[in-house]
Amino acid sequence: MSDTIKKYNFRFKIIGKITLVFFLLTLNFWTYGQDANLLYLKSVAEYEYGNKQNSILLINRAIATEQSAEFYYWKGKILKDTLLLDEAIFNFRKALKLRHKEANLLLAQTYSLKNNTDSAIFFLSAYLKYFNKKSKRVVYYNSDFQNINKSTKWKKLWNKNHYSIVENNFDDAQYLYNYDKKIEALVELNKIIKKYKSFHKAYYLKAKILYEGKNMKEAKKAISSAINYSRKNSDYYHLRAKIYSANKQFDKSIADYETCLELYPFSKEIYYEIALVLAKKKLYDQAIDYMNLYTDAFYQDYNAFYEKANIFFAAGRYLETIKITNILIEKFSNNATYFTLRGKAFLNSNSYDLAISDFRQALDFDPKQTENYYYAGIANYKIKKMPEACADWKKAIENKYYKANEYYYEHCKNYQN
Repeated sequence: MSDTIKKYNFRFKIIGKITLVFFLLTLNFWTYGQDANLLYLKSVAEYEYGNKQNSILLINRAIATEQSAEFYYWKGKILKDTLLLDEAIFNFRKALKLRHKEANLLLAQTYSLKNNTDSAIFFLSAYLKYFNKKSKRVVYYNSDFQNINKSTKWKKLWNKNHYSIVENNFDDAQYLYNYDKKIEALVELNKIIKKYKSFHKAYYLKAKILYEGKNMKEAKKAISSAINYSRKNSDYYHLRAKIYSANKQFDKSIADYETCLELYPFSKEIYYEIALVLAKKKLYDQAIDYMNLYTDAFYQDYNAFYEKANIFFAAGRYLETIKITNILIEKFSNNATYFTLRGKAFLNSNSYDLAISDFRQALDFDPKQTENYYYAGIANYKIKKMPEACADWKKAIENKYYKANEYYYEHCKNYQN
């Protein structure tokens, strides 16, 4: 396994040969010694797939391996969602003991669901003392508090001013952003930045809006300012990594993704995204390691498997590309893009008849993917079927795929009308 993965204490076993079982049956409940963070990611995946029992089993195994605040917090959230409130409270308290500050809010919400006003107010009061708390709108209007938000104690709590002027101003800007009023949000954020220079949240949201608007130069300035004032926030490095990647500054992007993993190794997107950036740098082994980690957990993310197949193809590992696309085509039998990629892998593996079949199939499903004429022409040329090759290249040129020009005018003089 690559040094990049080892650096972040991920001791994963990557299965060498990719098989159908690897993709569709990733949950091996009888194999121990897997890394706790991978078990956490698998738990998140199972929860997203609606398999809450499997999710609990996996997070239990992670906790048995490592007493992590994040693991207890996540388990508490699953239990709260299934209305196992006493068990949820137990795990949130464990997370809080291990200094997970967000646990105070979840404890308040869970106690509210139990109609325990005193405990809910106690933990909510503690949460509201934090600087990095959620906005007043998010907390105050949370539906979990509907059991207590008419009580005297609730009203008394909110009679106090728990949010500063700048936090309230930022809340307004966040509200505008959430309702797609990005220009208005930028105006408010610039006002905040002008008056409160070190309020890093404003720089982050500004950078996010600029990134979404494709203004990468200004987005990079804003997010770098956010990082300058708050160097331990993984979300900030994550956004800058994406900005660097968009600017094709791949080395800097990779460095920021690595910092994300150091600060918070529980965000699934990081593994997927860093794999794509590493592939752009032609660091294929490391890219495959990261993508394997992601797909081992999120085994229903078929787009990720397609991207992994592309990485294998770029690395010249055509057999692995074919194995993955076989599975994708079995699942999505009318996807032209999958047939195109498998056809190219067959072409580079000298399996020309199979390649031609896939290119034809791709064109049947999507005639607009005219690159398939070009590749079918090459495959026919390789097996010396010149009339067919020239017909394919001509068709590619007619459909404005001009990469076929060189082949057509060099090899098809005797077949031109």
